[in-house]
Amino acid sequence: MTGPAYRKTGLGLALAATTALTATSAAQAETMIVATDLPPTHFVSVQGVERLMNCITEAAGDEIDFNYFPSGQLVKRDEGVSALQKGLAQLTFSTIAAETATVPLQSVTVLPGMFESAVDGVEAWRAAISTDGALKDELESVGVKPIQMSLLAPYQIMGTQNYADIADWQGKKIRTTGSALNFLVDSIGAVSVEMSANDLYTAMQRGTVDGTILSFASATPYSVNEVATHMSENASFGTSASWIGMSQEYFDSLSPEHQQIVDECGKTTELELAAWVDENEGRIRDEYREQGIEIYELSDDQLAAFSEAMAPVENDFVSRLESRDLPAQEALDLFKEQLAN
Repeated sequence: MTGPAYRKTGLGLALAATTALTATSAAQAETMIVATDLPPTHFVSVQGVERLMNCITEAAGDEIDFNYFPSGQLVKRDEGVSALQKGLAQLTFSTIAAETATVPLQSVTVLPGMFESAVDGVEAWRAAISTDGALKDELESVGVKPIQMSLLAPYQIMGTQNYADIADWQGKKIRTTGSALNFLVDSIGAVSVEMSANDLYTAMQRGTVDGTILSFASATPYSVNEVATHMSENASFGTSASWIGMSQEYFDSLSPEHQQIVDECGKTTELELAAWVDENEGRIRDEYREQGIEIYELSDDQLAAFSEAMAPVENDFVSRLESRDLPAQEALDLFKEQLAN
């Protein structure tokens, strides 16, 4: 095979792609529609989505190919699960933060203080959804099978001063993205300011906010390194979780051989993606240090103090979801158990 067997497809070809998918000729390849809201140049597209498609086509030969719709052409940010349920695509990208109405328990993965690397987090998440319990049950209830799971590196605090001590946060305005991060920042004693990342550079430049919580990789596209002078490197203030999913019904319709290929490629490439995320995070951190930004470690005592201060975030997660009769404490305990293994 000289190249990947997938095509970036325009919406004008969607009908033709669907027709090809439903053709019954035994000689025809199984054509899967892949839909994401990410631009094709995004690192999750390159290191995740394309790795997955390449792995599957290399293993299946000409028996499986793909029609690839990136950039929200076919499925928008909050439509990944519903698109699978409706059969609009066979593989879709879903950000957990955008799917809290359908898979709220999975957001346990983005709580602060959970893990120290993307690899640790992904391994625990995969183990948790493969174990009988709340997280697995939730996926079965919506008919979704995560094929490739993804976590960003743990978020760090970045700002115009050192924020290693909780006392440094008091009254400071910290940009957040809502939900758990808002609660986290407010619990520590700072003031959460919810705004788009596109406005972050100007807000920090003008002093509208004093800092932000992001991964190193997420900071670069918004030029945070040009306005922040201090960044932590070993904190864990939450993260972002996502997956490439497939409907369980469609997965079950595949031949046993194709099921095995899809399953194994998903699990292999998710760990490759996680390892790349961790390596890339370290590379960008070192680049920032060379640029003159102060990159600092929190001491064990400081980490313990933040862990204690962040406990209300977990309590809020549990109470909010259990008020909806969802087994949030079970989900939290299960994820922590897998992280400890």
